[in-house]
Amino acid sequence: MSAELTLQDWRALQAAAAGQLSRSETPGRQWLRIAGFIAAFAVAFFSLRFFDTLAAGIDLTSLGVGAAIVVAAIVLNWRLSLKRMMPAENGTFLGACTYELRDDGFRATRRGAHSFSSWSSVLDVTRADAHVFLWIDRFSAYVIPGRALPDGITIESLIEWIGTARARAPAAAALTEPPVGGTATAPTLAAPARRRSFARLLDLASLIALRRRAVLTEPSQGITAALTTLLALCTWAAFDWWENGPEPVLYIYGLSQVAWYLLGGLAVAWVLAQASVPRIALSRAIVVCGVGAFLAIFYSYFSGWLVGSRWASVCLLALTALYTLTYFDRATRALTGQAQPRAVLAAFGATVAFFWATGALYVYPMMWTPAESAQSEDAASYDDVEPLLFAQRERVDESRFSR
Repeated sequence: MSAELTLQDWRALQAAAAGQLSRSETPGRQWLRIAGFIAAFAVAFFSLRFFDTLAAGIDLTSLGVGAAIVVAAIVLNWRLSLKRMMPAENGTFLGACTYELRDDGFRATRRGAHSFSSWSSVLDVTRADAHVFLWIDRFSAYVIPGRALPDGITIESLIEWIGTARARAPAAAALTEPPVGGTATAPTLAAPARRRSFARLLDLASLIALRRRAVLTEPSQGITAALTTLLALCTWAAFDWWENGPEPVLYIYGLSQVAWYLLGGLAVAWVLAQASVPRIALSRAIVVCGVGAFLAIFYSYFSGWLVGSRWASVCLLALTALYTLTYFDRATRALTGQAQPRAVLAAFGATVAFFWATGALYVYPMMWTPAESAQSEDAASYDDVEPLLFAQRERVDESRFSR
């Protein structure tokens, strides 16, 4: 396999190395650390509120804005530092690279460098959306781009073959360099059949059911992203038609506000993809948000029917928030194979901010309006209300003066 390694491959290796760092800590410890930060922030916030009541003169709004500016500066400096960490143009990373896979190991040939590693020296094998990483140390790995794979071979089949070869390799095998002039036998990888639509539906059902299984394993998910977005839109259109029935009238001027929801879903998907390590492809994140939008539409139309009291509404809202957090957690685990607490909290925060902005700006699209007969009946009912109100006042006055 031969490929031309570029800066995009280098960025993918950086993201994967960051993922290795996060994997060195258990998910429980990650969540515990995040909970500690939240608790410390809550204690500091309420302490400032207490001092503020004592006329200490602390402006919490200015303090929050200042803290946000400091955090943004730190994040921006971190991102700029990552961009400056680039390999040398005359180094061994950038340029042509050839991998030769054998039963006992693999040979890598780069610019002026030749190396051989046995499968027993490979500590771990991970994948991103379009790359496979063979880790020979905690932060040192060989990068195999998906575009370098021969026709009919996918990343999944390559990882499966490497896993089988590593299992066959003895645990304490010595590193023996095969002869340079020897004949290498290329691995024979069986190409899996094309995933059918039923398998895609099972992936979507697994996301909704919060199951622990890998989903959306194919690198390109553009069609699935478009279909899940269309599913959410069609579901909303059907409920809107049902709510304004019978025989509602199409109202095209109310469709312009649908763009707000599409933009909000894209923003949440982008936050989910960017905050994950390794980074999730945007199309796969859109699938996750499209399924979430489908569930949110059901919740918005049926939540009012399920509960009748204020406390029941609060309990249902708390359960919905818990399900949303769990949904993002299981989805990121299924897409990356590891816990992503930062991405989960970032996506959840973006979702809450989007719904808050939607309510504050009063952005509620509509596709259907009631028929003219229903509107005339509503207008007639309003016409009947006004005389009733005046008649009620006259009856009250008559009863008072009659005494």
